[in-house]
Amino acid sequence: MTHRRMILRNARAITPKAVIESARVVWEDDTIIEVGPLGGLSEGIDIGGQFVMPALVDLHNDGLEKAVNPRPKAAFPEDLSFRYFDRYLATTGIGTEFNAVYFSDNLEEGRGTAQAVRWSRMLLKAHLSDDCLVEHHVLHRWDIVNSTDPTALWSSTEGWRIKMVSLNEHIPGKGQYRNIDGYRAIKQAMTGMNPGEIDSWIDARLRLQTSPGAWESVAAEAQRRGCILVSHDDDTVEKVDLMASIGVAICEFPVTIEAARHARKKGLLVSMGAPNLLRGGSLSGNVSALELASLGLVDILCADYYAPALVAGVFRLVDLGVLSLPRAVSLVTSTPARAVGLTDRGRLEAGLRADLIVVALSGGIPLTKALFRNGRVCQVNSYEPWCGAGVASLAS
Repeated sequence: MTHRRMILRNARAITPKAVIESARVVWEDDTIIEVGPLGGLSEGIDIGGQFVMPALVDLHNDGLEKAVNPRPKAAFPEDLSFRYFDRYLATTGIGTEFNAVYFSDNLEEGRGTAQAVRWSRMLLKAHLSDDCLVEHHVLHRWDIVNSTDPTALWSSTEGWRIKMVSLNEHIPGKGQYRNIDGYRAIKQAMTGMNPGEIDSWIDARLRLQTSPGAWESVAAEAQRRGCILVSHDDDTVEKVDLMASIGVAICEFPVTIEAARHARKKGLLVSMGAPNLLRGGSLSGNVSALELASLGLVDILCADYYAPALVAGVFRLVDLGVLSLPRAVSLVTSTPARAVGLTDRGRLEAGLRADLIVVALSGGIPLTKALFRNGRVCQVNSYEPWCGAGVASLAS
């Protein structure tokens, strides 16, 4: 049997514990077989001292919504938009993506249960066929204040080996939008509504209330179905206590230091948006991801709405002296992979899946030069001097 063998040499290999300078990374077929010092090896592709790290594992990305609707009321075909979005993600270094699909019929403009069901089915088809550059999954976002029952949500989780459900409550005055004036400004910028329309929108949503026991009932069904539970925009210690009590494993986007600190105390992983970190603050005026990272309260970084922020955020943390490079890389690779049970990836180690990326600094900006997934080339900058017959043959 013929094996496909690939060697990248003269790499700066980012392993879980250290950066190996002048390293070699070797894989056969879809499995890494060696990561170590170059020694006298002359075989393989010389990548000129660029970084090699695991491909990114992203647990929350709203980008498909913007790919389909780049402007309000400017929807494009969903299958076309998804395919180009897949290629875009590959250029940012993402190997495993959990696309955020929002189930709500009365809270978010441009979102709805029917759309969520279609997208879940489209993504499942892509996942099962494995003909995309990126391995796609779904983060099923259920808004606890909803005009429909969760039947569509549960049917959309069927067929997925990893079932992930995020519990949301997008009401002005709570969570991410507890600052109503800030919410008003964001809504105007995103939708172009005039002030009167925004006030009417907010008034209608302020009349919505969470039904007693709603959190508990949805969480119980999610656990019965083997779903990983994620909370969203926790703002108080009391909210974190509730989420922990119903089986939540990941506290996503806590909006205060107190909530993040309490989530860690309760044993929840804390996930923050890389765009927040890169920009230096939250769009909604909530706690800074950089501040939480400086306090040691961030376990996972996710793309949220801007995928290039993942790699850039990693190097930002290193440049500021907040984390070492291996520790910063773990926020976007090994920890999110472990959180969802994907133990075959996320670390540059022998025996794991050959999902990895090549990253170079260009004018201080980290750029993904190549993505390899399952040992095969998925994306490569063809202008790289090291991109020759070796890489081209691996794509076949």
